[in-house]
Amino acid sequence: MVLSDPSPIHVFEVLDAKGNYADSSTAKNSHIVNGGFGFMIEEIDYWAHHNSQRTFRNLLWEEHESLLGNELIVEQNVHKDLLLIDVVDVYASLSLKTLAFLRWASTLKYEFVLKTDDDVFLDIDTILDQLGSSSGWDWWSCFKVGWPAPNAGKWRDRLSPSKVYPPFPSGSGYVFRTDSLRKLLSNPNFPEGTIGEDVTIGYLATRFNFRKLTNSLCHWSCDSRCAKQPCNVPEISVEQMEKVWGSYRQCGRICECHK
Repeated sequence: MVLSDPSPIHVFEVLDAKGNYADSSTAKNSHIVNGGFGFMIEEIDYWAHHNSQRTFRNLLWEEHESLLGNELIVEQNVHKDLLLIDVVDVYASLSLKTLAFLRWASTLKYEFVLKTDDDVFLDIDTILDQLGSSSGWDWWSCFKVGWPAPNAGKWRDRLSPSKVYPPFPSGSGYVFRTDSLRKLLSNPNFPEGTIGEDVTIGYLATRFNFRKLTNSLCHWSCDSRCAKQPCNVPEISVEQMEKVWGSYRQCGRICECHK
């Protein structure tokens, strides 16, 4: 089946010559031409059958979601190891999920809050030694400075209020003093959940002159390269995690032992 009389393609996003998103004042000066396209649908019987099963598939998915939700509730009731929040669990919700965790953590009676990812190996002993031997700082991480807001790809950011991000901590590991974290979360001037979760933390922190921890016993890594005296090894697979654990058990280092 060939669809004739193709419809116009409506342009929702306009980039100028420098790759910046055009607003309403600049879009009128852009040369935008409506286009059309035609396409052919093959295997019509297969797609007709697939479409006829839509209601059944929806029922199966709703049943799956219900069972999964019940399993999560049982897990939480038994082990108390989950923080359940009311958001759609998609990539764009990471900021909301991270902020919900930080708000929950800030209510607990601990001096520090550490956030990391599940593909990161941490040198817990050295981190604890550092936290117990220093003062006069608010947050500690591998900070990313001068990063432009991407305008293409998975991480493109159309909602950033600036073309260059403020300094922000690496999601592979950062530590806040709990008092400083409570101050950070009191900032009402930035909309939540509009950009990457780590960048969101950076924007929220711009209101405060937070002091960074320097001259530490170990240093946070932003990528999987093995730095000198690292606190962490991020972005690694299960197999790599096992290898790092073996090295740590052998010589107390999370990078490979020197022979």
